[in-house]
Amino acid sequence: MPANNYLNIILFSVSSGEAAEFFIAGPEKAFLDAVYLLSFGRYSFDGSSIDKNKLDLNILKKEIKKFPLRTKRLLEKYEYLP
Repeated sequence: MPANNYLNIILFSVSSGEAAEFFIAGPEKAFLDAVYLLSFGRYSFDGSSIDKNKLDLNILKKEIKKFPLRTKRLLEKYEYLP
C-alpha cells in the first residue's frame, strides 16, 4: 500500500483515448472514514462484522492522527485501538 494509504489507479479508455485517474482508499482508511461518519451520526454499520485482525494496527494508529478526537474515542470504545 502506498504511504498515503490510497491506491492510485489510472484507467485508459481505448475508444476515446482519454485517461481517468482514481484514488481508492485502503482498508484502514475506508474503515476510519466509516467510523468518522458514524461518530457524527451520518452513517451506520455493523461493527461486529468487521474482522479486526484484517486491519493493520500500525496504519490505524498513524491514520487516526488525522481524525477528530471523537473518532478516536469511538475506536477505543469498541476496542479497535488499544
